[in-house]
Amino acid sequence: MVKIAIIVAGGVGKRCQTDVPKQFLLLNGYPILLHTLQRFIKAEPKIQLILALRESLFDLWKETAKKFHFDFPVILSKGGQERFNTVKTALGKVPQDALVAIHDSVRPLVSTATIQHSFQWAEQKGSAIPVITPTESIRIADGNAYIPFNRDLVRQIQTPQTFLAKEIQQAYQVDFSPSFTDDASVYENTFHKQVFLFEGNQENIKITYPKDVVIAEVLLPLIS
Repeated sequence: MVKIAIIVAGGVGKRCQTDVPKQFLLLNGYPILLHTLQRFIKAEPKIQLILALRESLFDLWKETAKKFHFDFPVILSKGGQERFNTVKTALGKVPQDALVAIHDSVRPLVSTATIQHSFQWAEQKGSAIPVITPTESIRIADGNAYIPFNRDLVRQIQTPQTFLAKEIQQAYQVDFSPSFTDDASVYENTFHKQVFLFEGNQENIKITYPKDVVIAEVLLPLIS
């Protein structure tokens, strides 16, 4: 099956406290967004890439790609106000008979194995979501109390979240709901079945705050 990745890069990165959208910040001298795209190219050399980006950032993307000599074909898709709308629009550019991975642009530390496994499992199961088990103690807020909880029962969700294209396209034919925290929750809303979870890689952090860039610079050389 044709393998497609939608890289969601619509955010402006306010929490990263910078005038430059965080996906364009440099990580070891190379833009975070380009690191992310290169991860998918390395894992699946024949992959088709769709970059979901605010239209106001199209020129910045073109300038960045030219400056860093990134010439792999990329289809641009206009981002919306909400991530939900951004993904929904991008899915309109995907053929129904494909496998499609939906990934945060600011997760440049996703491993080759995580990407490859996401496609392999999605082809078999219809969906594939990478997760990790928390390593720290967990407590659940209950009113004014914080109750200890078994961390072995908790899974931390990552991307790429990968699906049979025709199914995730069908799932997105609904109106936005605050309960849609990720693509998996949109999928489960329509098909009323659990998504398939598999072990991701611990280093696959989402760069959100300035400190995350420092952490990512240390981790980057360790990712295969």
